Amino acid sequence: MAHMNPGRTSIAVTVLMLAMVSVEVVHPQNQVNDLDKVYTDETHCLVAPEIRNESDKPMSCWCRDALVDARYVYHTYVLTEKDRNLNGTYLTLEKEISHTCGDGYPVTAVEEQSWQWNGPEVTRTFPTDKEITALKPDANGVRTVRYRVRLTHHDLQGNVTRVESYKFF
Repeated sequence: MAHMNPGRTSIAVTVLMLAMVSVEVVHPQNQVNDLDKVYTDETHCLVAPEIRNESDKPMSCWCRDALVDARYVYHTYVLTEKDRNLNGTYLTLEKEISHTCGDGYPVTAVEEQSWQWNGPEVTRTFPTDKEITALKPDANGVRTVRYRVRLTHHDLQGNVTRVESYKFF
């Protein structure tokens, strides 16, 4: 029969317990999207020049980014109590949601574990390179390019509920 070293056994049990605890602590952080991927994806939100009025604010990339930032701090630091000094930061980020998404935007999305951005599918259609090259530059050498924006809205089941299209430059 093999001889068990009591010191080694307690260390192994402690390491195993810490591993189990660390999986539980890290788990909420894994639920938050990779921020770089979110910030660079403009396929489901409007960028600054495409925002026509206040009603477009909830579809803007700024709104989406404010929500994602607040969710990251909330789920990674506030909810897990990993850093209680970030409670004020979280409240500031929550206030930013109201500013960038419009007054009355439901900030409850921040605390929902299964929340996902539900902005419309945004399709941008640009002129060809040849057409852009043919445009006369302004005094600063800049060519202003008109392009078409198409917004395809979906319900929670993925069905198209509305499509709108407009030109922009």
